[in-house]
Formats: sequence, C-alpha cells, structure tokens
Amino acid sequence: MKSWYNDPNMLGRHFLVYSEKAPRVKRQYTICSSMGTEVRAALLELARSAGKRDIEFNYRIMLGQDTSSIDLTLKTYGVAKGLATRIHQSQVINKAQVGEEGKSEFKDDSVYFIKGPMGRGLQMQPSGLHVAFCAGTGVLVFLDLVAHLLILNVFNATGRDLPEEMSRFYQPGFKLHLYVSF
Repeated sequence: MKSWYNDPNMLGRHFLVYSEKAPRVKRQYTICSSMGTEVRAALLELARSAGKRDIEFNYRIMLGQDTSSIDLTLKTYGVAKGLATRIHQSQVINKAQVGEEGKSEFKDDSVYFIKGPMGRGLQMQPSGLHVAFCAGTGVLVFLDLVAHLLILNVFNATGRDLPEEMSRFYQPGFKLHLYVSF
C-alpha cells in the first residue's frame, strides 16, 4: 500500500475489506489518498498557494511511500450487522488512544482483512472531456483525480516538474466536468 499514487491508472481502484468474524460480509472502499491526514494538509496548502510564485507544498507526499497503514473513509448507515457500523462501534473507533505524534493507536481484538488494490479504476483517456456524476460518498472516487489536476495546474503555472507518471499521462486538452450532489 502507498500513501499516495502518482499513477493516474490507480485512480478509482478500491480495497476489499471484511472481518474475520463475518468473512462473507465484504465491502469495497475506494482508494482516496487525498483524505489521508498528511496528504490532505499538503493539498490544502497547495490550493492556498495557487496563483503565487512561491509554492508551499510538502513534496514528500508525492514520493508514494510504502506504508503499513491505510486511511479509509467509512460511512455507516446504522445497519446492525453492517461492516461500517461494526467498525464505527468497535473499540477501534470508540477507544482510540492518541499517541505521542497525534496518531491513534487502536486496541481491538477484531481482525479485519484488507485486500487490494483491486479493480480497473477510472479508465481515463489522456486527453479530452471526462464527465462524471456522483452523489454523497461517491465523490471519493474522484477526489484523487481532482488532487492530480490541482497539482498539474499549479505545477504547470509555476514551471515545476510533475512526477513522471502524471506528466506522461495527462495531455493538453484533458478536462473534467464533475457534477456532485449531497
């Protein structure tokens, strides 16, 4: 697993999550690196510095470092036997103890399996108009693409070099029209 993916072909892929106690209840959670604490902070800082010559940006996030942890965004619908409900109600969430660096150290005897990355992703073309409609948590599929486009536009405007995977993929004329409803 990585903390960030520069490769546009990873956008829209997902992880499969299930518990040891209920292995038949499986859910797919979209890879959304932009929601990770460190990545989100760096992207917000980049957005604030858009239009300025001196960019404040934590370039380390773009290294796509291997990590043994994963950030998942889970919405619970309150279904008693639902996976997200069980995770939200478990000691993982309710009895989190904040460690020295502000990260949570979870104490839970439940075992969860995470398989992935899986799926075909967004299967975008390098140029042209891309139109997407989504609602609610469906927007998570597209947040990393929006982050890629933020990086692409700010870096191009300031003459900075993009990561190789991004510069190889995105061609002039790439456009995204994203329609979101909440």
